[in-house]
Amino acid sequence: MQRTAVTRWTSQLLVSDALLRTQTAMQKAVVDDVFKNEVLKDKAAKARKSAAEASALVNNDALWSQLQLLAELLRQVATALYKGQADGSAMGSVFGSFFTLEKHLTSFKYPETPVGAQLKHHCLVNLQHRRSYLLRPAHVLSYLLDPRYLGAPNQPTQDKIKSAMVLMHKLASSKEERRALVAGGHVSMDQLPPTYETPMRDAVGGHYANRRARTGGFLALSFVWEAGSVADTVSWWKTWGSHIQSIQNVAIKVLSIPTSFSAGERAFSNAGYMQSVLRTKLSYEHRHRLLYIYFN
Repeated sequence: MQRTAVTRWTSQLLVSDALLRTQTAMQKAVVDDVFKNEVLKDKAAKARKSAAEASALVNNDALWSQLQLLAELLRQVATALYKGQADGSAMGSVFGSFFTLEKHLTSFKYPETPVGAQLKHHCLVNLQHRRSYLLRPAHVLSYLLDPRYLGAPNQPTQDKIKSAMVLMHKLASSKEERRALVAGGHVSMDQLPPTYETPMRDAVGGHYANRRARTGGFLALSFVWEAGSVADTVSWWKTWGSHIQSIQNVAIKVLSIPTSFSAGERAFSNAGYMQSVLRTKLSYEHRHRLLYIYFN
């Protein structure tokens, strides 16, 4: 579904941009004597009518203005969709893209007409619908743990933060729970005694507060938060988050989740090109190496 949406909206944007680039040439063509003599004066009435309609549309400045508005409106939408299917894009960027889109759709210069007001309302309502439909606590948690968005003016609502914190506690204590189950020979969490040790889960609150305040370990150093340092979010946590291990373990798990299955679909497509009907004996190891070379 993600790739379908990218293809659909990007195609609309590409077509709009292509038409805008050829606007001058098209307007010159319809007033050219050759066009008038050979097309508008064609003997077939149907052909003359179609040519006259096309000429009128090309010379309609209002339609070109509407097309320009559509292209500008779609540009940020296409950018946000590309982030969602990009290789190596952490899930925090998905949640962040919704804030960017909301700002774009709110501040966009819609026509000061009833139709323009209706268009704005339609865009914002559908954005909220897609946000509610697509985003889960894992997206919110990824945004909260993404060093690129720490201190960003746009933050999740309190309800969303609460659900993300519940998820973070569960992930932080997952290894401890499994260890306690194995040690006690239990098969269900209900069988665990209430006193089993959970040092990681107990440390989550304090570690998260330290990270938010940028205190302790390397987090107090300014260069740790520079744009170049936070570009690769997983590497950032592996490098600088060792002193807040409970949060580090969760962050690496969550931020390593692909934003969509688009990267996997691209891998399947490229593997299909490499192992065609003429290369049926290509071994798995050889194909894997070819894919690795292609992507890296």
